Amino acid sequence: MYGIIKVGSINCLSEEELCEEFGAYEVPQILIFSESMKEDGERYKGKEDINSMANAAAKKMQSFVSIVSESNYASFCEREYTKHHVILFTDKKSTPAILKSLSKKYLDRLLIGEVRSSEGSLVQKFGI
Repeated sequence: MYGIIKVGSINCLSEEELCEEFGAYEVPQILIFSESMKEDGERYKGKEDINSMANAAAKKMQSFVSIVSESNYASFCEREYTKHHVILFTDKKSTPAILKSLSKKYLDRLLIGEVRSSEGSLVQKFGI
């Protein structure tokens, strides 16, 4: 997830005030912040492996991806005609972090939609 999620660390021996501000009294202490700096951060309590931590961070990412279904497909295609429309067909239950990242980066140029595999009629219509 290089380039998508930013990671930082603090040495609480040399940055006592900063650690106190965030309530980092245990070592290691992992906090996940959203892009809104108004939040205090969420303490991560899951498994301490890269995949688990990356998935937890990805859930906090801002997303501009529209969930597209048979009932809203036409309106998705007609929306914001000045932008290119991109649709991802997926069998995942949640929006992938890379798609969230792209939806933000290209917000002014692309309208990104996601069709889940449970939308059988759209999957069949496009021969996926």
